[in-house]
Amino acid sequence: MKDLRTLYAELDKVERQLRRHAMFRKPDRPPPHIPITERFDEMSRQAAEIANRVFYIRSLPACSKMFGPVSESQVVSFLHDCQSTRDRVEFARNQLNNLISDLGLIPRIDHSAFEKVAA
Repeated sequence: MKDLRTLYAELDKVERQLRRHAMFRKPDRPPPHIPITERFDEMSRQAAEIANRVFYIRSLPACSKMFGPVSESQVVSFLHDCQSTRDRVEFARNQLNNLISDLGLIPRIDHSAFEKVAA
C-alpha cells in the first residue's frame, strides 16, 4: 500500500507539471483503458487506475506527438501477463517510470520536479 501511495504522489506531480505548462489537453484519440473488474483485489484496482492515468497522459497531444500513441498491447499485457497483484503493481510502476523518463525529453518540463519510483 505504501508504494502505491508513492506512485499516486509522483503521478500527481507529473499531472501538475503538465497542467502548469498548459500541456494537459484532451487527447486526440481515446487512450487504451484497462477495465477494472470485480475479480481484482484492492491493490490490483489501484494499479490499474494508475496505469490508466499513465495511458491518458501518454495520449495527450504533447506526449503522443513526441512519443507516439499508446499501444493496446499494454492493456493485454496487464490483463494476461500480470497474474499476481505484485506483478500488476510492478507493471504500473514501470509504466510510470517510463513516462517520467520520456517526459524528461520535453524541454519545457522541469524533470527535476519528479523522480523515478524505486522498486
